[in-house]
Amino acid sequence: MPKAPSTKAKVPVDAAHGTEFAPVIAAFAGDRKVTSVRKFASTNLTAGDKVFAFTNKMGMVVKLPAPRISALIAAGQAVRLVMGKREMKEWAIILPGKASWPQIAREALKFVDNSE
Repeated sequence: MPKAPSTKAKVPVDAAHGTEFAPVIAAFAGDRKVTSVRKFASTNLTAGDKVFAFTNKMGMVVKLPAPRISALIAAGQAVRLVMGKREMKEWAIILPGKASWPQIAREALKFVDNSE
């Protein structure tokens, strides 16, 4: 039986952070395990069913180990992601111009690939 076409598609660069997020999209362009999906008002990068990076109004949100998140915050490169009133231990917003977004997105991919 032929495989059904994927409903996930490569999407254009996010309008909110087009210039900052474009190199991130480009860094994963040839990686078959990474898919970029448009959800709500952001572009999500996923590996399988795990989101490892997405955009929001403040910057690029990534999933990394809690100690790495704390180090990025201490260096002034990120702020912790807050959902409602809850601070997310393994999620941070990387601020525009404060760190290499493609490099940090690669770290995030490696982290979700190795978790669980």
